[in-house]
Amino acid sequence: LLLLLTFATGLYLYIKIMGVSENPDPLYHAKITAGLLTLIFGELTLVRVKKGKAYSGFVIGFIVLVLVTIFLGYSLPYGMKFF
Repeated sequence: LLLLLTFATGLYLYIKIMGVSENPDPLYHAKITAGLLTLIFGELTLVRVKKGKAYSGFVIGFIVLVLVTIFLGYSLPYGMKFF
């Protein structure tokens, strides 16, 4: 349920930003892609852990995507001014 809530709120914000601006920053497209891949890699990691298969590559990919998504979220104009 939390995964669906995260996806829905991210999609809502993306659609809202695309409607407000005529020429949005291309990094918003990168952020929505990184966010979706973060959700996918998180789920794939959990499935592989539960099945007892090798999952170290998925964990590394998940961590990298989480960091990229957070960095993009803070660096874009509608984000907080952290960076």
